[in-house]
Amino acid sequence: MTHFRFASLVGALLISAHAAFAQSGPSVSLLATAERLARHGASTRDARTLLAAAEILVVVEGGAARVQRVGSYDMPSGPWQGALSSRSLLLLASEFASDAGDWELADKLASRLVGAAPETRRPPPTTAQPAPISPSRGATGGAVWADAFLKRGSQATYTIEFDAGGSSNRLQVSAVNTGANLECVLFDGTPGVPIATVVSVSGTCRVQWKQSVRAQMTLRIRNRSGDTFFVLSSN
Repeated sequence: MTHFRFASLVGALLISAHAAFAQSGPSVSLLATAERLARHGASTRDARTLLAAAEILVVVEGGAARVQRVGSYDMPSGPWQGALSSRSLLLLASEFASDAGDWELADKLASRLVGAAPETRRPPPTTAQPAPISPSRGATGGAVWADAFLKRGSQATYTIEFDAGGSSNRLQVSAVNTGANLECVLFDGTPGVPIATVVSVSGTCRVQWKQSVRAQMTLRIRNRSGDTFFVLSSN
């Protein structure tokens, strides 16, 4: 079955790299937006701005349940404690609210921190998802997405199950930094022999293929340039 599936994928594989499917500007990353808000909130000691950034991160941390990231991952560092996360921003916001004597907000943040998930656990998946790339075949159960950050020289690996059929399946990786140099490698199942390797154009790489059976695919994204946020999406 594995050899048949591999052969069918290779035989029908279509590989392309484009700036975007129907976009003219850089990708919009919730994580990048939260990071900018967090830095502004930290520099101005504004607890409410930090809370807003933390709320965005709750969505990002939940992600889409049907796309799984393998292994450890990068997150930006800053004036918060440790890596950027909703919890680290809530902690900093709580400190600022207490210093400012905003006890109502401080109490609200304290209650949020008691119920906040530890950093080693994922919050429950959210149903908030970007619109699908196109109405063709796509990932099993519907379009998936992931919003992440990669340091220079780092890589991220994701596993996603895709349906079979006559329509094409697609994965797109778009960096917020349009000058980013990303390498996207698609594998059939567990990483081994790559089926396709695509280098980004204007910070975006796209892989398009057909498959004859439902299968789990693995995508490895390697950052060959400076630190960048990116968004992974499927049809």
